[in-house]
Amino acid sequence: MSGSYGDGGDGGVIEGELLPDADLGIRLSAEIARGGPQAAVAMRRMDFRPIPDGVGPECREFAEILRFLGQRTGRSLRGYAVLAYRDAGRLSKYFSGREVPPADFVERLIADGDQVSGNQLAAEVREHVRQLHRAALRAVSPKSASVQALRDEIVSANKDLSKASTLVKTLAEGLDQARQRVRELEGENRQLELEAATVAVASAAESERLVGDQERLRAERDQLREQVDHLSEALERAEQHARLLQQRCSDLEDRLEAAGETAAEETADTTEEAREQDDHEAEALRLREEQLRVASVAEAEAREARRRLDATMSELASIERRRAQAEEAADEMRMRAAHTQQELHDLESRLAALQEITDGTPLGRLRRRR
Repeated sequence: MSGSYGDGGDGGVIEGELLPDADLGIRLSAEIARGGPQAAVAMRRMDFRPIPDGVGPECREFAEILRFLGQRTGRSLRGYAVLAYRDAGRLSKYFSGREVPPADFVERLIADGDQVSGNQLAAEVREHVRQLHRAALRAVSPKSASVQALRDEIVSANKDLSKASTLVKTLAEGLDQARQRVRELEGENRQLELEAATVAVASAAESERLVGDQERLRAERDQLREQVDHLSEALERAEQHARLLQQRCSDLEDRLEAAGETAAEETADTTEEAREQDDHEAEALRLREEQLRVASVAEAEAREARRRLDATMSELASIERRRAQAEEAADEMRMRAAHTQQELHDLESRLAALQEITDGTPLGRLRRRR
């Protein structure tokens, strides 16, 4: 593998080749291009001597990429030593491969390079650097490598714990919101049940009252119908009687006319015959007046009975409409109560599902153990 991370002694821009891990396939020149002119200028600032021959392959490989990371800071070796509060001689050993720096120094070097270049190092390159660092550490000090592996596991566990805590917090907020909604729905459901009960009681009382009114009006209607029938029969009898009276008047008039015609032929009229004629005329007049009176009274009573019957039928129709409206209102309240009950059931199901998810997280399991 070529040490093309270079000594940089000629002051030229270092053009990186493939990273030492050929399978990763990341070109350092692409990292420089991503940083633009600022990164290209920064790569000229830090000069290095060649890596000693006695440095092992793992340390050499890591030192080469560490030099690339140092070039990204845009500072000289001594300048970066001041910035990082490190001894320049110790930094020289890091970049030459004679010592393996601690992990926090490598992370600081990457962060400083990101700040200068204005671009973050690609995640693949960052992971590759970490792997090279751990390999160099194992080659130099297996014990230190084991300690660093434990630290890595702790960092990874802390990240997982942070993600789990965030998830638990989000789920807890969702649970709180769901529980709050459940409480609101329970309140709404109780209110609806109260309203439905009130409406049901009112509807029952109104329905009972309307039924009583209906029965009363039906009885009155039937009575009026009977009166109409009686009055119709009376009217018919009165008309028949009037017709008989009319016939009798006609007969009397005919008899009167016949009596008048024979009066001239008779030589002497008696007082009794004159009185009888006057009586016939008076009776005919009385019968005509009685006929008119009976007919007028029967007609008036029939009109009044029909008017009362029409009013009763109209009131019955109004009661039927009010009763139908009360039943529709009660049905609507029952539907609203059923809808609220279903929504409450759905929220309780979601709440149970969220609780199961929360219990399945590491923090949830920890809470259960406590």
